[in-house]
Amino acid sequence: MDYEKKHPDDKIPFIRYFLPAFLLIHLYFGVFVNILYGQERSLPEQFQEARQLAYDQETQEARQIAYDILSQDPDYHDVRVLIGRTLIWDEKHDSARTELKTVYEKMPTHYDCIHALIDLERWSDNFTKALEYANHGLEHYPNDVDMLYKKADILAELGEDEPASETLERLLTIKPGHKKGNVLYKELNPGLLKQAGVVHRFSFFRKPWVKRWHVTSLRADLNLKNSLFIGMINYGRLVGSGHPYVDNPGKVNLQFQLDGYPRITPSDYLYLNLAYSGSPLFPEQRYAAEWFHNFDKGYELSGGFRGLKWNEPIFFYTGSAGLYFRDYWFALRTYITPEERATGHTYTLRARRYLATSDDYIGLKLEYGTSPESLAYAVDFEELNRLNTTGIHLEYQENIKHWLIKLGLIYRNEEFMDNNFRDHIITELRIMYQFYN
Repeated sequence: MDYEKKHPDDKIPFIRYFLPAFLLIHLYFGVFVNILYGQERSLPEQFQEARQLAYDQETQEARQIAYDILSQDPDYHDVRVLIGRTLIWDEKHDSARTELKTVYEKMPTHYDCIHALIDLERWSDNFTKALEYANHGLEHYPNDVDMLYKKADILAELGEDEPASETLERLLTIKPGHKKGNVLYKELNPGLLKQAGVVHRFSFFRKPWVKRWHVTSLRADLNLKNSLFIGMINYGRLVGSGHPYVDNPGKVNLQFQLDGYPRITPSDYLYLNLAYSGSPLFPEQRYAAEWFHNFDKGYELSGGFRGLKWNEPIFFYTGSAGLYFRDYWFALRTYITPEERATGHTYTLRARRYLATSDDYIGLKLEYGTSPESLAYAVDFEELNRLNTTGIHLEYQENIKHWLIKLGLIYRNEEFMDNNFRDHIITELRIMYQFYN
């Protein structure tokens, strides 16, 4: 019997009921999956991702997520402040100001927004406007130590040292151990004796003779009319080298040195140096003068000269270009030494990363040229002045309570005769006690 002819409507229940049910289930799960995976994270979770990207310096990616959040919630103020912060970091100050003012106008007590506006105007050198925001913030958060410190720093930049010190005194009453506050207060109120201590420098090479050159210095830093002056007595000693000067081991090798940094204007200061020694292990005379000028945006230029006298006086010119960027300092310096046969050139590139305060940093310096870059303890200047030198300097300094400790390591590959090179290693240890009022 033909089944299909006998039961022509057997497929109708499937078509009428099961197929529509299947389509409904398919549609339901499709929508559910889109909801589940399209919005699997809440806005706060997306904000946390954007903030982490910003801290990882992926600022553009962070802003993409942040703007997507704002498209869903335009009044998510924390997100807009984050956008403003990333724009500040990318030096898009006008765009940052627009975003932050949007929040400030709607919610003038927003804590992070106030801090961001203060930082934006400080880093744009708009100190008067930054001070307005700091004062406004302290009306609502009077005991906020970060805001107090920023206000004191702004006042110091404006040359208002007395109100800056008063603000710091308030800060240090709330938090006596505030590291940056203590350092700034010390800079504003240094007294006559700023710091004093000991510096030891050791220099070593093997060619053409073994040099073990120790220099121990007593150092005192003085403040005279807000200008820094450094006095040093340097005691040098060659140990077991076989050099002719060691034949007189009872000889006291002393050098007397004075460095000064007198400030001429808020943007200009000088570096001055005088040194004298009756020992053949030091130059008989050493002198220097250099003018420094600070421009806006953290730029600095300088120009001057150095000189010293062994048997004959030696004179050379120097100049530098520096840049302060966030927590970094970069400087390029050149030395030019005129000679009858040829002109010597030395170039140095320096980078420093500041840590907790301006007294805490780690640094790197590279040097290349035909004359030594450091003259404080030069012995073979006349020889090295005409020969090539390549060097690398590492430095680390930390402020531990009242103590300032610095470690330095220098390696130079020096040409001491034509096509003859030697390894020259120099170490430095500096321990200074800082006097606070």
